[in-house]
Amino acid sequence: MSININGVFHIGETWIIQGFARDEDGDPLDLTGATVQLRIVTTRPNAVILDLGTPNDGQINIPTTNGSYTFLITPNQQLAMTLTSYLYEVRVTLNDGTISVQNTGEITVKPSKFISFP
Repeated sequence: MSININGVFHIGETWIIQGFARDEDGDPLDLTGATVQLRIVTTRPNAVILDLGTPNDGQINIPTTNGSYTFLITPNQQLAMTLTSYLYEVRVTLNDGTISVQNTGEITVKPSKFISFP
């Protein structure tokens, strides 16, 4: 079940990306033993800017049966990014090997009013 969601984030601030993995009926997936991957790419040319996947840099929230996940993207992970738009995809690989794309969309990166003073 793939949902298109666009977002705006400010460079140099920690970004919180949260979601719920669901099956084709909209029911929460059991993420026990699963991997949730977030990939951010440039639009032209198509190049990977950030590739995060649990358990190292994402978190499957407890209880795992509610399908909830969270990614925190720190300022250090944004170093290769500029003030532009990127495409992203969240993909889930369940413990049984089933793969599903959960979310896709565009992330627009804006300057921070607190960090990037003119």
